[in-house]
Amino acid sequence: RPGEKATTIKLIDFENIENNRFVVTNQLWFQGHERVRFDIVLFVNGLPLVVIEAKSLTKEETEETTPYEEALNQLLRYHREAPQFMKYLAFVCPCNGVILRYGWDDPGKFFEWRDPKKEGEDPLKIAVESLFDKKTFLDMVENFIVFEKERSVIRKKIARYNQFNAANEIVKRVLEGKVKKGLIWHFQGSGKTLTMLFAAWKLKKIPQLSNPAILVVVDRKDLESQHLGTFKILPHTDRADSKRSLREKLSRDTREIIITTIQKFGGIEKVLNRKENVVILIDEAHRSQYGTLAAHMRRALPNAFIFGFTGTPIDKGALGKSTFRVFGKHIDKYSMKDSIHDGATVPIYYLPKWMEYTTERDRRELDEEFYGRTLGLSEDDQERVLQRSVRIKQILKASDRVEKVARNIAEHFKKNVDPLGFKAQLVAVDREACALYKDALDKHLPPDYSVVIYPPGRNDPPFLRRFVKDQKEKERLVKEVAQGTFQKPGENSRILIVTDMLLTGFDAPIEQVMYLDKPMRDHRLLQAIARTNRPYPRKLGGLVVDYVGIFEDLVKVLNFHEEDIEDIEKAVRPIEQWKKEFSGKVSSLVSIFKDVEKDYSRDSLFESIRILEEKGKVREFKKTLSRLKDLYETIAPDPFLIEYLSDYKWLLAVNVAYNRIHGRESRLVEFRKKTEELVRKEIKIKQIEREIPLFEIDEEYLKKLDKAEYSGTQRISELGGAASHHIKINLEKNPIYETFYQRLQRIMKLLDRKRKRAELEKLVGDIVKFEGKRRKLGATKLEYAMMGALKKVVPKSDEELLPIVKKLLSQVEDRMFPGWSKKKVIRVEIARRLFDACMQEFPTKKLQLGTISKTTDELVKFLERYRG
Repeated sequence: RPGEKATTIKLIDFENIENNRFVVTNQLWFQGHERVRFDIVLFVNGLPLVVIEAKSLTKEETEETTPYEEALNQLLRYHREAPQFMKYLAFVCPCNGVILRYGWDDPGKFFEWRDPKKEGEDPLKIAVESLFDKKTFLDMVENFIVFEKERSVIRKKIARYNQFNAANEIVKRVLEGKVKKGLIWHFQGSGKTLTMLFAAWKLKKIPQLSNPAILVVVDRKDLESQHLGTFKILPHTDRADSKRSLREKLSRDTREIIITTIQKFGGIEKVLNRKENVVILIDEAHRSQYGTLAAHMRRALPNAFIFGFTGTPIDKGALGKSTFRVFGKHIDKYSMKDSIHDGATVPIYYLPKWMEYTTERDRRELDEEFYGRTLGLSEDDQERVLQRSVRIKQILKASDRVEKVARNIAEHFKKNVDPLGFKAQLVAVDREACALYKDALDKHLPPDYSVVIYPPGRNDPPFLRRFVKDQKEKERLVKEVAQGTFQKPGENSRILIVTDMLLTGFDAPIEQVMYLDKPMRDHRLLQAIARTNRPYPRKLGGLVVDYVGIFEDLVKVLNFHEEDIEDIEKAVRPIEQWKKEFSGKVSSLVSIFKDVEKDYSRDSLFESIRILEEKGKVREFKKTLSRLKDLYETIAPDPFLIEYLSDYKWLLAVNVAYNRIHGRESRLVEFRKKTEELVRKEIKIKQIEREIPLFEIDEEYLKKLDKAEYSGTQRISELGGAASHHIKINLEKNPIYETFYQRLQRIMKLLDRKRKRAELEKLVGDIVKFEGKRRKLGATKLEYAMMGALKKVVPKSDEELLPIVKKLLSQVEDRMFPGWSKKKVIRVEIARRLFDACMQEFPTKKLQLGTISKTTDELVKFLERYRG
């Protein structure tokens, strides 16, 4: 108020942890847009900060989803139904009794909290005891959650355990002040930029560091722009636009976060700042920390703490370059294998093609000219060897070869990549090769499918200038690719043609394939192929199609320590593994039906469904078949599949039949493009529809079933499927169906088939009777549902309740326009009108206010479901 001093209220005491009140609740009800019940909620000082949806380890497999997926789906539903509660949370956790993951609202971004020192121990125990340790948890809440704009969508990002550990190791080393350098070794695609952001944020907040100056150093201008985009969410972040700007900032002892390229330290031969609270974070540190520029940086800031970040450290021995010699032993490591295990990246597969497009003599020449001469050289020196070698260029740019390779790329892309909605990069040996490939590809694909991106040269001939005229044009193309249509499925461009650009620091999860026609080795090779390893929906892995023989001998081209090569070889796999997995999964599923005649007849299909249900194999079948479909999409149209098509089509037919009985339709929508085409063309859908006709539950249902002349087993399958389908679609629309659902669950567990059939027929009869009563009354489904809600609290007959319900509806009819339920103001108004009407119909002498309020909420719920 005017004249009063402001008062700071701390909702959480982050310094004195035990000064807070930590509460865990079980089965907490909350009224949002819907009334929901949270399994476990963690509160700190009354603030709800975590919701855990926990499914029992022994939960019966009655649904097609796994217990973990069910928990995750419930949490995602809470975001829609109770956002009033969810907005306070730090994160949410689905748990199935074996693992616990944490995340927010992206199903692909939920991660386990692992402790590398406790490998082999109970993962659930590790996650709970580590993540919910009070000190760790409050540190996460305070320092390790960030909101980022990602291609026009705001994303909430929560640190993974490797980012949390690495940032805290940096903070610890700075606070101790004894060792002034360190190396963070995290594989490509595992979130190094965010790790730097978390470390910077935390360092800035520590009082004893007196607001340190933080430099984020990169070695390329495009990386400078990317890092500025990430760091600009922190206050007092700026880019050093020039050498002069950098010198001025450092000389005047700025306390900003400065984003700069290392090139701006060139020519600085004097000390600019002797302060000890200066922290330098260097991205891709293996590339830039061995020469004059690195020396100038250290001269300018002699007392600074320096931390290098890399996914591929260099160690060329005693006389060569060594990232470890510059920064010391790594203070945190997150390997390629770790990132794949955690789902932070996907595996990379390779498909060798060089033998088809390069002769043995050419192969020997490539070996001599590149692999033989570049062992131990830096990336820049490797590139110089490549650019100066006339022999390599003659081999790779021969017109006949370029035409053949381009035709193969176009065919592979059209058949394997484009149908799945993924995109690709083509890496050519130099800028001229990029232009040649563009011309060749345009003969087989629409011209706007591909785009060429390379840096312009001052004296470029028209042949090169037609694609990239100047620096401005290059920057526009890079921005368009990084933020525009390349990131969107179904839009052009779809293939990037590059030689050097966008091989590092470029993040496009939609990219699945790299067509590699340029010799590379060591870290440059790993960084390039890692463009394909970002997770994306239904992406089994990245694929490198090798036209130059790089992957023929992986050890030869990767100059790494033995332990690191072993790690990489496990993570970079031949495409044959996809085929091996496909054949194995087909065999395992077919073995379930070993005694069934695979003739698509009614008897064989019903028998297959009976086996799945009685052996409890439905979930295993669905899960394995889902993986099979993804593998088929990725492998097709490889001739390898021909041997397995008969069994694969049979498994798809069983799935169609099962869905027809339990889903009451064939659900082709669940198939991806190539499988759907196979199903439509070659599986006898019409025959399955004839053999298993759909019977909707109505007064004539049992008569129709009698006419179908099903055997006892077939009749049980049909009755169970029809009842299950009918109950599921009505479960949330009328309270009576909760009772029907419980009866069905009990019946399906019966082993006595005769009794099971009788109970199912009685259940179906009761459903028919219930629906017939509604029709006889002349009530709509909405009116009948509302009557059911009122009947729970008011002892009146159906005949008495129907006019009351019609009267209640008349009070709100004028406000139920299309889309009304999405407008909060209208929802509140309708709820108020119904509450007032209920108060008049049922005075508080007979019903308590709380009961009327609860009943009103249920009535609004039915209005939304039927008329929303």
